[in-house]
Amino acid sequence: MFWVRLLPIILVTGVVVACTKIANSKTEGQPLSNLAGSEWGFEGQDAPFVQFGSNGDMNGNGGCNSFGGRYELNGQRLIIGPIMSTKKACQGDVMKQETGFLRALQNAHRIEATHLKLVIFDEHNTELLSLIRRDWD
Repeated sequence: MFWVRLLPIILVTGVVVACTKIANSKTEGQPLSNLAGSEWGFEGQDAPFVQFGSNGDMNGNGGCNSFGGRYELNGQRLIIGPIMSTKKACQGDVMKQETGFLRALQNAHRIEATHLKLVIFDEHNTELLSLIRRDWD
């Protein structure tokens, strides 16, 4: 009796997982033209990240302090800033990492993005950040 009730749940779960993997494999290498509703960062729970809202707002955490600001994406052209952040003091390496992360975001000029990777370049086409999608399942 237990297996009779459990079997439909197992089958439905299997179909959903299979469909998700097919959909993900078709879109993960495709160019991304909209950042709204996405979150990008580095591996790790306390790693810096940035979230892009649907209304041009962005926010995130640099590893120590929370930050927020505005962004504008027009094709591959990305403009961020100004960025405002909290002012907590943290250990030296964390602060250096955060300063570099926020500076890179403010110097953004162009992006190359797929559904799983976001690369940010400055006005001289120098790569500033290579981020992974944190909200993608």
